[in-house]
Order: sequence, then C-alpha cells, then structure tokens
Amino acid sequence: MESPGATPTFARPGPNRPNRNYLQIQEAQLINDIQEQPERHITDLVNAACITALGQLDDRESMQAILEAMDSGHKLIRLAALSAAGNLGNVSTLPDIIRCVDDPEDLVRAIAVDVLGAWAEEHRETRDAALKTLIQCLSHQDSMIRRKATEHLHDLAYPLKREPLLELLAYASYHHCRRTNQLAHR
Repeated sequence: MESPGATPTFARPGPNRPNRNYLQIQEAQLINDIQEQPERHITDLVNAACITALGQLDDRESMQAILEAMDSGHKLIRLAALSAAGNLGNVSTLPDIIRCVDDPEDLVRAIAVDVLGAWAEEHRETRDAALKTLIQCLSHQDSMIRRKATEHLHDLAYPLKREPLLELLAYASYHHCRRTNQLAHR
C-alpha cells in the first residue's frame, strides 16, 4: 500500500492493462524527475536544447551531430535528436530514425513512430521507407507501437494508394484467423 503523498508507480501496459495514457505518464515522470533533481539532468538538458536548435539548421555538421546524438545513452538526448532529425527532413537521417523504432525506451520508440508518421505525411517523395517501416510496426512486439503505427497509417489513408491499406487488412485478417483457430483448438 502506498503512503499518502507518495508518487504513484505505473506498470507498463500489458494484455490486461490499457496503454492509452502510458506515454503521458512516461513524459510526466521524466519531467517530474528533471524538476526534482535538475542538477542531475543539467548536462542532458543543455545537450538536448543544443540538438533541438541544430534541427533548425540544414548543414552537414548539424546533421552529423544529430545522428551522433541518436546513439546517446541518455533518453532525453535521443528524444531531442529524433525531433531534430524529423525537422531536418534530410533523407540521410531516415535510417537512423527507423532504427529508433527498436530503442529500449518506450518513449523513444513511440516518438520514432510519430516522426515516421509525420515524415510519410510531409515528404511524399521519400515516404516509401517510412511507410514500409510503419507497416512493419503493425507486427511489432510492443502493442503501443502497433497502435501508434495503425493511427498514423489511418491518418495517411486518404491520399495513399490502396496497397498499404490492403497489407494492413491482410495482416489483421491473418492474425484474427490465427487467434480464432487457437481458441477453437483449446
């Protein structure tokens, strides 16, 4: 039992726990941690602010710094780098954004899917890789990533060709039939 005034702990969503507010909780916990111990996070905050600012520039040095920041051991810096890479819109950053879909941190994975969704919407000439990754995210082990990919594909549905939606439909039908067969054989 938690003591009065204690910060509640939140379990990661699972099959029986909704994940609707999980990202907001993760963000709130990160912000709360930064506010309670700013001295512990000051370097990360400064680095994240610099990376965010570099995302407004479109030159080789800025892009290189952003790509290096995507490999940082600090979640806050990786989040800033993802946002900055999305702002740059340079096709050479796309493989690194795609790689972040498999980041160990839930929040980084979710932001990576959001950046890919925005990329597919804004960069029509280079959207194929982003769309392919969003479609692959439909079978990701993390249900939150699957949900976010579905939302982005839904938002993109009207201007797109039918192929991605047909793939989504085939995927959903396959897994529904598979689940039905599993239940029938119990």
